[in-house]
Amino acid sequence: MSNVLPPLEPAVRSYIAAFDLFAVAEFRDGTVTVTRNPAGAVSAYWCEGKREAGFIVKLAQEGRMSLPDAAQRLHLRIGPHAAVVAKATASVEKLNNALIKAHGDGAMRLFNRLYREQREAARAGGRGYMSYTQARAKLTRELFKVAAGEASVGLIARVLTER
Repeated sequence: MSNVLPPLEPAVRSYIAAFDLFAVAEFRDGTVTVTRNPAGAVSAYWCEGKREAGFIVKLAQEGRMSLPDAAQRLHLRIGPHAAVVAKATASVEKLNNALIKAHGDGAMRLFNRLYREQREAARAGGRGYMSYTQARAKLTRELFKVAAGEASVGLIARVLTER
């Protein structure tokens, strides 16, 4: 009996989503699907774009071929699940360590000051505001997007603006 893939950690899912990656996953019963979290699948490969992942799944099902063969036939690049998750996990850890270091050496002063000002303004207006933990989690998600190539201009404003 084959092992199944475990669920991805939330931070790893966020990192992978920032790069617009989708898994094409195969399950024990032969079902093949597109997903952001291939937990329970027996195998998975990652590709950029949901549409492209859908093409791979469709061709694999219609042509009765493996996912790698379908991707190759479509000239789409895919990455093995273990390699993509290992790289994403290492990147998340590196970013978290950088944030810890930034907090320790004072580089987070601006973010912390602006967070405090926004929180106090919200309280003065009789409104609630996100917790610091929530703000740090949003900062991390936004930094994942920057790592994926999104502009960093307005990063702190995007984090501290509640939606």
